Amino acid sequence: MLNSNLIKKKFFFFLGYGTDSGKDYWQIKNSKTVSKTKKCSGLYWKLQNGGSRERRKNKGGEEVLILLQNSDTTASTVEGNRSSPHSCALSYLDEASLDSQWEQWKLTHRREYNGLGEEGIRRAIWEKNMRLIEAHNEEAALGIQSFEMGMNHLGDMTSEEVVDKMTGLQIPLNLDRSFTMALDDHVSKLPKSVDYRKKGMVTPVKNQGSCGSCWAFSSAGALEGQLAKQTGQLVDLSPQNLVDCVTENDGCGGGYMTKAFAYVQQNGGIDSEEAYPYVGEDQSCRYNSSGMAASCKGFKEVPVGDEHALAVALFKVGPVSVGIDASQGTFQFYQRGVYFDRNCNKDDINHAVLAVGYGVNTKGKKFWIVKNRWDTSPA
Repeated sequence: MLNSNLIKKKFFFFLGYGTDSGKDYWQIKNSKTVSKTKKCSGLYWKLQNGGSRERRKNKGGEEVLILLQNSDTTASTVEGNRSSPHSCALSYLDEASLDSQWEQWKLTHRREYNGLGEEGIRRAIWEKNMRLIEAHNEEAALGIQSFEMGMNHLGDMTSEEVVDKMTGLQIPLNLDRSFTMALDDHVSKLPKSVDYRKKGMVTPVKNQGSCGSCWAFSSAGALEGQLAKQTGQLVDLSPQNLVDCVTENDGCGGGYMTKAFAYVQQNGGIDSEEAYPYVGEDQSCRYNSSGMAASCKGFKEVPVGDEHALAVALFKVGPVSVGIDASQGTFQFYQRGVYFDRNCNKDDINHAVLAVGYGVNTKGKKFWIVKNRWDTSPA
């Protein structure tokens, strides 16, 4: 058995797997040379000294490093059932390293807690999220996942807390279908890609904070795109104007985009961000026509669930307000790549974002380009 004091200090990275003489094994990177056998969660770990560099093709045809050795690192194999390695391996995170990263994270994101009790709870959530990110990125390095994750300012929050505080899309029970977009003007052939960021029709990413104003940012973004398309001027419009003044919605408590468009149309305009800055909380309506920067003549809805219609709308009209399921932890920490989570629920749409384009990557995978507003720092 491995020494328990040593085990607590270890973090193993899974690099690949295979079969040797009829035995399945995992190939891992170990932070120090160990040559003992450990049974863990149904796995028999045979950590071998030595190792060499070997590159093989993963399932996606990409070359990955399978065995690795340098002056302080040994690649090893783990024999046994390949069903679930992460639960055991990730329990060996280096505590000293985690302590240091936690302190740096608190400093970076200016976190202060009411006593050690609250900090202990938040530290446990943060550590769980760190493990999720590390495990996911190891799979991404092997080509198993199509995107990477990274720790961010949401690190001490559960997925449930993020949904509760930072989403806010409220879809009406009875949608008015009279505003549904007609596709009579059929587009015979769509371009392979559209990206309105490159056409100067998308303003910089913003941070909505702990206010369920996603619907307001999404609506303002769609109007910003139309303003840029019509005038050539890219102007930041005011989500706060919508939060405070759209009485059909619930401000920071949530809302729906068509109600925001209807308000702007009936009100005769929406103020600019400069004239009506964002504060991230409910206030009394302070719209002033002197700060008006855009108006809305009308709006249409894309048929529910029709992705071709969404692509047509993007191509013909411009950036489109859309709703997504943002309840997955993988979305909370998305950093780069083509996001995909099989647990996403099309029947549980809770977050409004802005579709600003679409495309196809080098592997032939189609994707949507979406603007969120949970952070202003670069990925």
